Amino acid sequence: MGRDEVLGFMIYDIEVDSISISADGSWAIAWLNYLNPRTGEVIPTEPGMALANQVDGEWQVVLQADSSWANLLVQVPEELLSGASKSSWLSRYQAHLQALPSAPLTGYLLPWAEGESKFLTRSIAHGIGGSMHYAFDFAEPGFPSDVFSIYASKSGLVKYAVWTYPDGYFDGNCDHSNFLVVEDPTTDPVTYVLYLHLAQDSIPSELRQEGAPVGRARPIPRDCRRHGLQHRKPSAFPGAQKSQFVLGQFGRHQF
Repeated sequence: MGRDEVLGFMIYDIEVDSISISADGSWAIAWLNYLNPRTGEVIPTEPGMALANQVDGEWQVVLQADSSWANLLVQVPEELLSGASKSSWLSRYQAHLQALPSAPLTGYLLPWAEGESKFLTRSIAHGIGGSMHYAFDFAEPGFPSDVFSIYASKSGLVKYAVWTYPDGYFDGNCDHSNFLVVEDPTTDPVTYVLYLHLAQDSIPSELRQEGAPVGRARPIPRDCRRHGLQHRKPSAFPGAQKSQFVLGQFGRHQF
């Protein structure tokens, strides 16, 4: 699973707090801290747990958002994680699964003004190798696509904002992109919408502060290639799985 598929990795900086390795060198547990990307402070949440074991001489690392994490957890040697600790983690994992929405979330609007049309250039077959996640890329008609103004698909609060990078992946690093993360505390569990590929310095100054309110259909920034992605809240399982969502009517446009 890549960085762009795990919410905790997208909106936080990650550091490895410690690594424990089994006596025979075939198993390891890495404890991860989530850091505020601006201040470097540790986010007050449960640490992340990455599991690793050697398969044919190569380390295979599994994150909590991976479907095989729970099955691998029960195989971890007791010297690294006691039976009681495994039971505790598995109990929280089951609670996490039960908290997943049973149906797609609704109330999301198309992010452009009435009367405009955009191309959907990419859908769920996203990422290197066609990895699947619920993200949508929109572009202006024509090539190359020009920037266009976007509007909030749903109301919420600013979680993070990055606006200083030149447009596009100027150095080839996909992490160096401008984005806005909007938190929606009205859903259970709390969800986030990510607006990615934003033009440099285009996020309004009032939306650059954490906690700033964002009303639905509020103008946000200009976009070089609008990318929408919805996530669940990071909790005891910071690498939370993404939820399905439905974009609804905006003006006379409907997705």
